[in-house]
Amino acid sequence: MSSPRSATGSLRRLYDHAALWSIGEVRAGAVVDAACEALVAGLDSPALRVLAACTRAEADYEVLEILHAVFEELGLTVPPADSVAGREAAVRALAGRVEAGELTPWELAFRVHQRFGFELPLAVRLSELDVEYDMVDSGGGRAALEIDAEVAAEAHRLARHCRHIQSGYVQGGYLKGRRVRAGRQSSQTRTAWSAEAAARKNSVSEARVSRAHSSEVGESQMRG
Repeated sequence: MSSPRSATGSLRRLYDHAALWSIGEVRAGAVVDAACEALVAGLDSPALRVLAACTRAEADYEVLEILHAVFEELGLTVPPADSVAGREAAVRALAGRVEAGELTPWELAFRVHQRFGFELPLAVRLSELDVEYDMVDSGGGRAALEIDAEVAAEAHRLARHCRHIQSGYVQGGYLKGRRVRAGRQSSQTRTAWSAEAAARKNSVSEARVSRAHSSEVGESQMRG
């Protein structure tokens, strides 16, 4: 059985990937991959299974709809992507990528400045530090390594705000209880999700066949 730590870590990863996807930082397929990792780590819910089963082609138009149900079933409230809280979640997820070694300090400052400017209070300092990087290029201001250190410290501060997902989710055996409750959900609920997923896939298949047929007819008319 997976440990609560690995399960909650995968939940945070899924949450962060959802936030990053909402600003175009990662593709929808990365969210599906995170859902698969969450299942392997021990998390489980009907919607999570549907999300993990999406192909990369399906992910682009199915992730948005399914994600809301996934987080609701797992006991998390996810703010709208265009809200202040949603943008803050994206900034913290980007900061977590620096902590994980996936982004350099300069890349974090540049991306935050590019996407949010000076309009998001939480991200203002990072945007200011990106301006300082530009001053380095022009021969003025502080040394790049000094700015790197401050950006890394800011990233660490921001990433710590995400840890409530890990600590709160496992307190009092909540993780175990949530898995048990998910396992006791009615067979009608699971059947409904499976039927909905199948209907979407059939719709996609029919659309592809229709497009292929239209293309063949067009080519035939052109040859005629």
